[in-house]
Amino acid sequence: MKINKYLLVGIVLIAMAICLLFNNTLDAVIRPFTYIILMGSSKGKDILFFGIFGLYFIITGLFIKNKKTNKTSKKNNSVNPNIINNTNNKTDNITNMNNKTDNITNMNNKTDNITNIDNKTDNITNIDNNTNNIANKSNMDNTNNNTINIVNKNNDNSNNNFYLKIAIVLILLSSAFGVILEIILRLNLGINIFTILSVLANDYTTTSILHSHVFKSILGGAISYFKIGLSGNIHTGGSLLSYVPKIAYLIVIIIPALFILSLKSLKDRLTPSKIILMFSYTLAIIGLIDGGIFAIPTLIAIYGVLLIYFAGKYIDTIIYYIKNKISHIIHIKSDNKRNFTNKLNMINRINRINRINEINEINNKNNKIKFNKNDKIKILIPHIILFFIIFLRITIAIYGTNVEYYEVNILDNQTNENNLDKLLNNYDIENLRIEENKTIVKIAPKYNEMELLNNLTKNLKGKADIFSLTWNFYSYF
Repeated sequence: MKINKYLLVGIVLIAMAICLLFNNTLDAVIRPFTYIILMGSSKGKDILFFGIFGLYFIITGLFIKNKKTNKTSKKNNSVNPNIINNTNNKTDNITNMNNKTDNITNMNNKTDNITNIDNKTDNITNIDNNTNNIANKSNMDNTNNNTINIVNKNNDNSNNNFYLKIAIVLILLSSAFGVILEIILRLNLGINIFTILSVLANDYTTTSILHSHVFKSILGGAISYFKIGLSGNIHTGGSLLSYVPKIAYLIVIIIPALFILSLKSLKDRLTPSKIILMFSYTLAIIGLIDGGIFAIPTLIAIYGVLLIYFAGKYIDTIIYYIKNKISHIIHIKSDNKRNFTNKLNMINRINRINRINEINEINNKNNKIKFNKNDKIKILIPHIILFFIIFLRITIAIYGTNVEYYEVNILDNQTNENNLDKLLNNYDIENLRIEENKTIVKIAPKYNEMELLNNLTKNLKGKADIFSLTWNFYSYF
């Protein structure tokens, strides 16, 4: 019985998500890995990552099936993963090959001519083509062309790329939509758009254009509405919900639509492309909820889906080539341990080793992938878009920086000017004034932005509902 590897991996990932939800023992092990890809990972994002990623694997294993390929396709010298996948479904055990060589040994009894033996050993090579290791050798064998050809272009399914294209557009538009909502939110409150907004409620929440939690508040509101009990270490951002524009509820439709489109785009793709896309879609959903377009999860997701769209066949070729090179090394070491008991087996062993050495010599001379001219430009597109988004983030951070002072806008202030002055007496205050329902405080720029934000949160909690703070990009240096 063949094990569904996608289903198995999915179950393991879901189990990890459940363990993280109800237990804190795995946090120390998981966090160093997720901290990098999830931009300062939290328990909630860890659970979402393993849960969504696992769900993708399970659905793929159960419902996403590739079309059957023609087993009698022409022999070619490209790294054809369809052949590799078909041969993987056959025997990978060298013992089966030895059983075949035993049949050749029986033929050997009919002749004493070593030339005939050598001719029969050629049949072994043909038999070996049905196994994983020898299929790989034959695919790379081309003495007249020392290049690795790209995998068969039949895998570039136009329907799948259509769904992938829509998914990419949806990710980009949704991320940009989050930035627009951040601007609308600040305009409604009458504060500077280049600020960090902090909501001082039980579920303390911050949000900004550079790291948005607008959509996260929608999720937090849903969790509160359905009275789902979560650990105190999981922050849902629900306190921001009352300030978020109602149009933000569209995220309830956007995320399921993205999930369905992403599943559609996985069909008839090779394993490397599938895994990269599933990983990217998982980070895209997390990035939309927590961080926005400039967050690391979203950046990785955008880069990943664009890379597969524009250069998926090259990624598949490279990964399968590396896999087969490793397979060669493993089988060579395995062969060295075998004892051949008859002359035919010995000749077969020598021929196979010579064949491997010949292939390795060819590969060492010129291991390169032949790119089409148009594809060279396409491969650059994901890198250009990634660079542009990072450049845009840095530009906004620098442009929105106020190096002269920090401006704090305290909304719904519950204390008078004198009491507020006492609360903030630990800071170097340059100016303090009250305008209608908000208090504007200017603080000297000598403080680190993050430290100042955290300290103000502690000082103002219970004294105000919400406040904003201008940022200083250079304070981190």
